[in-house]
Amino acid sequence: MSKMYKKGIIFLSFGLLLAFSASLFVPIAIHEDSINNGDLTPKTNAQWLTPKLVGKIGDSYNQTRGVFVSGDIAYVGGMGDGLEIYSVSDPTTPVLLGRYGDDLNMSFRLSVIGNIAYVPDVKDGFEIINVSDPSSPTLLGKYEEVFIDYDVISNFTYDVEVSGNIAYVADLFDGLEIINVSNPSNPVLLGKYGNPGNFSVDLDIAGDIVYLADANWGLDIVNVSDPTNPSFLGRYSDGSNNMYGVSVSNNIAYVADFDNGLEIINVSDPTTPVLLSRYGDGINETDNVFISGNIAYIADGTDGLEIVDVGDPKNPIKLGSFNDGGTASDTHFSGNLVYVADVDQGLEIIDPGYDADEDGLSNYEEDEIYGTGPNDADSDDDGIGDGEEVIAGTDGYITDPNDDDSDNDGLTDGEEVVTGVDGYITDPTDDDSDDDGLNDGNENTNSTDPTDPDTDDDGYADGWEVDNGHDPLDPNDPPKQGIPGFDIFILLTTIGVGFAILLYLRRKKLE
Repeated sequence: MSKMYKKGIIFLSFGLLLAFSASLFVPIAIHEDSINNGDLTPKTNAQWLTPKLVGKIGDSYNQTRGVFVSGDIAYVGGMGDGLEIYSVSDPTTPVLLGRYGDDLNMSFRLSVIGNIAYVPDVKDGFEIINVSDPSSPTLLGKYEEVFIDYDVISNFTYDVEVSGNIAYVADLFDGLEIINVSNPSNPVLLGKYGNPGNFSVDLDIAGDIVYLADANWGLDIVNVSDPTNPSFLGRYSDGSNNMYGVSVSNNIAYVADFDNGLEIINVSDPTTPVLLSRYGDGINETDNVFISGNIAYIADGTDGLEIVDVGDPKNPIKLGSFNDGGTASDTHFSGNLVYVADVDQGLEIIDPGYDADEDGLSNYEEDEIYGTGPNDADSDDDGIGDGEEVIAGTDGYITDPNDDDSDNDGLTDGEEVVTGVDGYITDPTDDDSDDDGLNDGNENTNSTDPTDPDTDDDGYADGWEVDNGHDPLDPNDPPKQGIPGFDIFILLTTIGVGFAILLYLRRKKLE
């Protein structure tokens, strides 16, 4: 998807053929020898993640553009669907709870605080929606303007962030709009900031400063301490300025540049932002970025989801990626999962694959599926790692990672699968591996062989001998009484021969 096409999609969706100067969108090459373009290869195998799809939901149309997650609810914005609300309590099967909007709604990057969703909609403007009942969201109020040049209500609001009672809205053509939402039913414009030819797509706020990502001007840094009179502080421009997303943390701005990938910018002095590094592969369609801790979750268009360690902002390191052929537009990290708004695939829920204790199970799998400790490689302390227990791995058995003795036979699972203190390998899922009536733990107590039902080869099962007060290790206990074993054979043979002689003599007498 080219950047011209991406911008054109927004215009054509409303039947408006907007004639912008093509020169505004021509990328200009930047050559800065001091800039690190990122490490695309993990330094060790331990750093490499293998993200996996957990669940997804979408339809034939999709055009999913924005996602925000709060608890077990995912709020999704899209072209033609408006606001959609999903239960993700079971992330493998997201369930649609409710929807607000009609077939013409085009909702993008939204925010949710408490029971209120703040939704930028290109058709209907900035909407404030009560989502206390997710199955029946209702409009509380909205702010919209007439785009005079075209004499239609166009608004073109694309992103919103809320702080206190103020909403900061990125409007494609109007730039930054600052709106008082203390009365949700009657939002009031406080002030605006913009430049000629604005194409403002995304923003983030930190304190009294708004960071505005504009696809024509670059990253504008705006003082909003007086919301009625926002003022310019500084700007970062890389020549192409095709900036579609921004997230700010600890005086670092992480900018999604459609051409250049992720740009990491020091904004400690907002009047003079400084590029620290870039992360990209040369073929970028970077749409947005979500920062959680030291990790950047990048919606990279047709490259899908990229997960990058930005702990050292001068040297971003790729951790992993997920791409199933769609077009990632927005991301949100919550709990142990990444939620991706994909234009083609709908809402995708992805396990990034973090494995804090390196036991072979991801943090998500440990927390949500097996109930094991994500920071303890052997949750039940049985000598077998959690990851090994839940699959038929090197030991060949599937055991309970939360129970050190899965078959309750008195031996730990770890003891059973190795030649340990008892000297035998037994089945950790079968309390009586040799089916002799004596469980494996009691065989250890009695010094019998848990893999041999008759340790002393006396014709009696170990379990029977123990239950009846005999020594399972003594082949003469119980003592032989002419019946067991070979004596039984001799007796039966003698009886058979005698019976044959009697039959013969009787026949001779009859003759």
